Amino acid sequence: MRLPLFIATLLLGLFAGCATNPPAAARPGPAASPATTKASLLAEQRRLAALFRGTGVAVVAQPDGSLRVDVPLRLCFDSGRAEVKPTLASVLDRLASSQRNEATRLLVTAPTDPAAKALLLATERAVAARDYLVERGLDATRFSISAVARGSVVKIVVATAASPLSRAGGTGPSERSTG
Repeated sequence: MRLPLFIATLLLGLFAGCATNPPAAARPGPAASPATTKASLLAEQRRLAALFRGTGVAVVAQPDGSLRVDVPLRLCFDSGRAEVKPTLASVLDRLASSQRNEATRLLVTAPTDPAAKALLLATERAVAARDYLVERGLDATRFSISAVARGSVVKIVVATAASPLSRAGGTGPSERSTG
C-alpha cells in the first residue's frame, strides 16, 4: 500500500511542478514600450548633461524623442588616428551601461580630420566607437554608422527601436552611411 501512495504523491508533485511559473530571474522581462524608452532617454539626457557639464560634450534631447550626444573631435581621436580617447571612452561607457537592456538603436557619426577629405578615416572612427560599445555588451545589430567629410564632433544618436535612425541622426550629401 505504501508504494502506490508514494508513486501517486511523486507523480502529483511532478505535475504540480510543471504547472508553476519559473522564478522571476528565469523569465524574460517585458520589452520596454516606446513611451518607457523615451522617458528613459530623457532621464539619461539629464544624467549625461550633468555628468559632462563643462567638458564640451553636448547632450541634447531631440524633438522626436531621440537623444543626441556630440563629443568634440579633439576629445575623441588624435589626428590621423581611430583609437578611442579617454573622454569619448567615458561617454561610451556611460551609454553602454544605460542602453544595454533598452530597446534602442544607435547611430554613430564620425568625421575625418579637418584637413583630410577621404572618408576612410571617418569610417574607421565610427567603427571604433561602435566596436567599443559592442565590447561593452550592446548588440552590433542595433547600430548604424556614418562617416562625414566635414565636422568637428562625433555624434551618437540614441533612438527608440521604432524610430528610423536616418531621420533621427540626419544624413547629408557629405555623409556615407552603413547599417
